[in-house]
Amino acid sequence: MNILITGASGYIGGMLLAELYGKGHNIRCFLRTKRASLEERYPEVDFCYGTASSFKDVYKACEAIDCIFYLIHAMGCKGDFEQNDRIYALKFAKCAKSQNVQKMIYVGGLANERRELSTHLSSRIEVGHILRNSGVKTYEFRCSIILGAGSLSFEMIRNLVEHLPIMIHPKWVRNKIQPIFIRDLLKYLTKALDYDCHRSKIFEVGGSEVCTYDSLMQCYADLRGLKRWMFPVPLLTPYLSSLWLGLVTPLYARVGKKLIDSCRIPTVVQLNEAERIFKVEPIDYREAVGKSVEDYDNGYIQVKWNEAKAAAGIPEKPINKSHLGNRLLDCRESLILCSTKEAFERVKQIGGTRGWYYANFLWKWRGYIDKFLGGPGLARGRRSQSELHVGDVVDWWRVEEYEEGRRLVLAAEMKVPGKAWLEYELFTDQQGTHLRQTAIFDPMGVAGLVYWFGTAPLHSLIFNGMIKSLTQQRAA
Repeated sequence: MNILITGASGYIGGMLLAELYGKGHNIRCFLRTKRASLEERYPEVDFCYGTASSFKDVYKACEAIDCIFYLIHAMGCKGDFEQNDRIYALKFAKCAKSQNVQKMIYVGGLANERRELSTHLSSRIEVGHILRNSGVKTYEFRCSIILGAGSLSFEMIRNLVEHLPIMIHPKWVRNKIQPIFIRDLLKYLTKALDYDCHRSKIFEVGGSEVCTYDSLMQCYADLRGLKRWMFPVPLLTPYLSSLWLGLVTPLYARVGKKLIDSCRIPTVVQLNEAERIFKVEPIDYREAVGKSVEDYDNGYIQVKWNEAKAAAGIPEKPINKSHLGNRLLDCRESLILCSTKEAFERVKQIGGTRGWYYANFLWKWRGYIDKFLGGPGLARGRRSQSELHVGDVVDWWRVEEYEEGRRLVLAAEMKVPGKAWLEYELFTDQQGTHLRQTAIFDPMGVAGLVYWFGTAPLHSLIFNGMIKSLTQQRAA
């Protein structure tokens, strides 16, 4: 079967790609930006790049496709994400119909349409309506929160419990939910490839047991052997709750507010038709949390929810270069006193759990400020502490260029009035091998210039300490 997976750099899409790869299907992935790590990992996949807002890009992606997995979500984007979701769905619906696609499979939100819904759930429901009304047979799988190592929900629970011995939380943490383990959801999605019905259908899917958000957190605490006290209060609004989450979790305030607004709505399966049709026996939430913890501890995180640029809130279009000034540089070089291989290994392992080699407390404070402003901060971490590929996330940076043993270029995704890069390059002259570290900033107007020169003394201190730490011989 010829399959198109949209959102393959996101959590569900990435896990689905891994599940279907090598199973005899012809797979095409539709992505916004080039991901060298995915191309290396899946050499037999046809990677198609474009934006869901471009009819031309979408039409090309749908050519000669039998089934589309529609996993696009604009929630991380700035502005009216509902409008963006609507536009994307309409373009795919039209192109799928014109290209005679046989079926579409969509993952939406679990909700009772007769109740008042959050904007997030309303948008998920609307996208389902658009796809089902396209004239292409559509199977919509509505689910509550998804548990799995690297998923947004699991990361939220893990960070809250790990960081807060005492939690003052809103009443919505006691709302009823029916989480589903990612591998159970993948079973439904893959079995839907062979399912045939004369019309579009909605399936509600969830784990084998209903629970609450606080029971999930308590389950995680028990598995970790942590004692946690939780006290509900009635005063935390969705906005205040999103800021509270933003201080301790990888959730950005922008995404967090939209999600928390949905947390006040119970998400429980009402119709169990999916279990009967697809013969899936989902596990309960305790086992799902346990398997997620085990995968996390073993480093088995194939995909992290916030590695996709859409989840990170990175604009589809680059900043208009006409608004940027001349690039400003902070360039430093140092003779390598350790071995060349060791020096690049240190560069290669920068960020994540390893830190930034100098003044990590200042990096953390800058990360808190960035999260307060709606950026990613440092909480995204790294997919792997020992490997790097173009497109990988490194805290608030993303790998833009990478040459093993020679060069690394990181592009900033934090909130700054302009665009920023951090480049490391090894070169050799008569004196020996040097490491060149270059901070590059393309200011946007006066605000950008004020930011650069206002932070210059601090940057000078940090960048000078970093290059010394990267090149000096470690004590035995």
